[in-house]
Amino acid sequence: MQQTLSKILILIIIARCFTSCDAVKRVAEDQYLLTKNTVLINEKKDNTETINSLLYQEPNRKILGVPLRLHIYNMARPNRDSLFENWLNKKPERKERLKNIYSQKQVDKFQQSVLGFNNWLKTTGEAPVIVSEEKTKKTVKRLQDYHINNGWFNVKTTYNINKKENKRAEVEYKVETGKGFILDSISSKVASPAIDTLYKNIKENSLIVSGEQYKTANFENERDRISSELRNSGIYHFNQDYVSFEIDTI
Repeated sequence: MQQTLSKILILIIIARCFTSCDAVKRVAEDQYLLTKNTVLINEKKDNTETINSLLYQEPNRKILGVPLRLHIYNMARPNRDSLFENWLNKKPERKERLKNIYSQKQVDKFQQSVLGFNNWLKTTGEAPVIVSEEKTKKTVKRLQDYHINNGWFNVKTTYNINKKENKRAEVEYKVETGKGFILDSISSKVASPAIDTLYKNIKENSLIVSGEQYKTANFENERDRISSELRNSGIYHFNQDYVSFEIDTI
């Protein structure tokens, strides 16, 4: 019986979503619901997981093309507790009549059920994702940093917020990478002769390889590798700070 009631309740919610709920119901007049992100890298759409993970804002999730959880959230009343109190006290005889029919304890439980269902709608649902220019700018910075850290030092990133009349908006990010920087000649300088001898034995497994595109992660991992190898070779107090890199892009 309980499962049947739950299924009926879910069906009622879904039906209301398609009939009476508006996606922008909880969106203020000066706000815009984020409906789409587009990332163009060198004028080509990039929808990879790597790029999407850099975005600070994503539109509300959809099921079969419908932001169902957003609609569920919109069904909740913002001030349900005060609304219930207003309804209960609007007519003096209403509260007394309920007390006569039911006990005060039952009336309190009814109120708790109403508020509990309203809270369930909020927690089960998903609040509308409002376009934030601050988060959009942070995304632009993150996109730029990502490409610089992967060898595109001359990258240029811009954005455009396409605001529509129905309080919805789409954000488009444009990335022009420029040419990637490739590692050319690589040389090393070791101050200590003893460490230099040890380093010559481990440098053949270097993560920094001539002919490959620059990646900040490779330099960081190489610093960790050198430090670990030297400590394992008996230089127990060797510190990562002893390893530094100089890059000449000229």
